[in-house]
Amino acid sequence: MVTVNPYIGSREIAVEIRHLFDSPMDVQADEQWSYGARKKNQRWLWYAIDAATGCILSFVFGRRKEDVCEQLIANLRVFNIRTYYTDDWPSYAAFIPANQHVIGKKYT
Repeated sequence: MVTVNPYIGSREIAVEIRHLFDSPMDVQADEQWSYGARKKNQRWLWYAIDAATGCILSFVFGRRKEDVCEQLIANLRVFNIRTYYTDDWPSYAAFIPANQHVIGKKYT
């Protein structure tokens, strides 16, 4: 195996990564758009970060559609998420349990 970063695979990093999966965390999810060549050709970056550390937990590129949001939330299932903070885009409510979902711009 070739490792570009010598710290990847080290015991300290393994412990930190394990801690990331086990510890309850609050997640901020949002989306932003850009375009290629023309504004009609919009592409969206959907992302989720750990609110405490700013660590990127997942991201997905695609349209601003429910299936892309669903993929982002599905990617987060490996983490022990306590609360999701999102804006009021309806797709989030379709895939995040209401008791874990805080909607608003304050935390996103």
